[in-house]
Amino acid sequence: QRGREESFLGIYFKQERIGYVKNRVVEKNTGGVILYQDAVLYLNIMETNYPIKMHLQADLTNSSLLEHFRFSLFSPFYELNANGVVHGSEVHFSMNTGKDERADIIRLSEPPFISTNMRNYLLQNNLQEGEKFKIPYFDPVTMSGKESTIEYKGFKKELIREQGRIYKLHHFEEKISGIRINFFLDENGKVIKETSPTGFVFLSEPEFRATDIVYKGTEILSAVSVPAIGSFPDLSETSSIRYRLDIPDDIEFDLDQDRQTYRDNILVVHKENMPPEQAKVCFGKDSEMQSTPYIQS
Repeated sequence: QRGREESFLGIYFKQERIGYVKNRVVEKNTGGVILYQDAVLYLNIMETNYPIKMHLQADLTNSSLLEHFRFSLFSPFYELNANGVVHGSEVHFSMNTGKDERADIIRLSEPPFISTNMRNYLLQNNLQEGEKFKIPYFDPVTMSGKESTIEYKGFKKELIREQGRIYKLHHFEEKISGIRINFFLDENGKVIKETSPTGFVFLSEPEFRATDIVYKGTEILSAVSVPAIGSFPDLSETSSIRYRLDIPDDIEFDLDQDRQTYRDNILVVHKENMPPEQAKVCFGKDSEMQSTPYIQS
């Protein structure tokens, strides 16, 4: 019974297992399920190891739509406790960071899903290779709602190199906020592997393997940073700086604003004129100084 209820995903970064996700699903007598999800992650940031723990309890409908949730995140530099409920296509939530409390509403085009290791709802429409569709998601980690575009790449044999095994899997490519994520499902809709361009890989594994983690892996910031080509000017004698950007045609960023101008793939950033030390720089800026889900005042 326990083996049917629980499943594990190992979290890899640069071929090192740095964490895991445990999923447990319990059926409700009233229909639908309760998802219990626990994640443990060790991030090496500037050669300092940071343990991160997350817990999610979410009530889902029979069709895997989110009904309500409780979420907590603990790390040395951030703490979050949140809960919310879905009304139609709106997610009403409140959050407490230990320093600040706030409530908000996220409005989506349709009732949302959350990303879990079971995605059988993607296999219910007799998909054809190359078919594209949109899925509304709510992400409790960032407290944000997004609509992702998913393309079905087909049902074919895939080599899972980390295990040295070949599976026959459903391959999907997801685009969300300009990021491409590939994931592979078995015939029951279970995630066998998921990859992101930043180097993270989620891999379905037995408990003993998924929890055998490296407590200090590869340093993350240097591994995912984009290298700049060319020399960096002396900023004390520079009023602006120019970058040539190569951005895919299907990606949109609002770069032409504030101290930035963007024309013909050239981004120009103008140096800010700093006020004198005696200036009241925050005077009259109460609205701009309010906390957000990412920054606490």
